[in-house]
Amino acid sequence: EMTELTEEKLEQLNVTKGARRKIVASVQKLLERPKMLATIDSGLESEDCDVKKVLIELETLVKSPIKIEEEDDIRRRHDSARDSGAEVSEDEEQEGGLEIHCSGRKLTEMILNSLRKACSLILLSQNTDTKNVALLTNVLDLCLSHDCYLPLQKQLLLSWKHKLYSIWGPYPSPHQNIDHKEKPFHLKTPPIAPP
Repeated sequence: EMTELTEEKLEQLNVTKGARRKIVASVQKLLERPKMLATIDSGLESEDCDVKKVLIELETLVKSPIKIEEEDDIRRRHDSARDSGAEVSEDEEQEGGLEIHCSGRKLTEMILNSLRKACSLILLSQNTDTKNVALLTNVLDLCLSHDCYLPLQKQLLLSWKHKLYSIWGPYPSPHQNIDHKEKPFHLKTPPIAPP
């Protein structure tokens, strides 16, 4: 229901003009998440990728609500569209390669795909900024705390987090002030035995 709100519907509900605009803008951002993920993916694939910017965008996206529809709800909506003659084929449902309506399950898969690319980029980069590692682990923690991810997806997220920890060790939240004198970060390496 929320994604179908328009300024006209909100005006009928006596919502003030300023609030209407904010609500409609927020709903529009929710609807644009698949497009945002496509932009994030293309950013991760470019040579001059700003990893910090991409991770902040991913963090914002992951913090947004994701509703996982029950199979019955999806089937009922599909059946009602067929009954009304408004059924849309998959080809018609896509606009420029991106779905107009994206189910919660599909959205979580797209987020996982973007996170997979981000993890690969950070793990394979020779000059990884520790702040980016902290940002990525924070995004992984946010995903792990959501109920919308399947157990198998959470296992995958946890494996990426463990991989990052095994290389760089645990990091505090990227939004905390860090006193580097008190607790310096070091790359975890096994001690080298003298020859």
